[in-house]
Amino acid sequence: MNEEFIDSQIEAEKEATTVANTFKFNSKIVGSTFIPGGQEALKALSIGQALFLVREPDNEFDQNAIAVHAEYVLEDSTFEQIRIGYLPKETAAKICNDTQNGDVTCIVVEITGGTTDKSNTGCNILLIVERKDEKN
Repeated sequence: MNEEFIDSQIEAEKEATTVANTFKFNSKIVGSTFIPGGQEALKALSIGQALFLVREPDNEFDQNAIAVHAEYVLEDSTFEQIRIGYLPKETAAKICNDTQNGDVTCIVVEITGGTTDKSNTGCNILLIVERKDEKN
């Protein structure tokens, strides 16, 4: 996704939801192939599952980096959050301040790949951003 596309999606959603200051757009999880166990974690996700966004301002590659975590139930019935990838750099730059305020919801909408034709597994997500005020 390029930055112009993301900007146009955000602007279109802002216009459509000016009263609530809520906008939605689709994105994907990137970088899972570089995280040990990342591909396996993506395969275990469920459509509609809520994911957790964790800002990483000290990330050596991107100060706006936002990691995507999934919560899994362990054998002893406890929960563990596991990093499964990141938001694309352009997306993270647009919503990094919103994640600090807990104003972003992230939901799994599609699991892709993981087949003989496309061995890497991917994950498409829906991001819902609720802004209490304009933070552009």
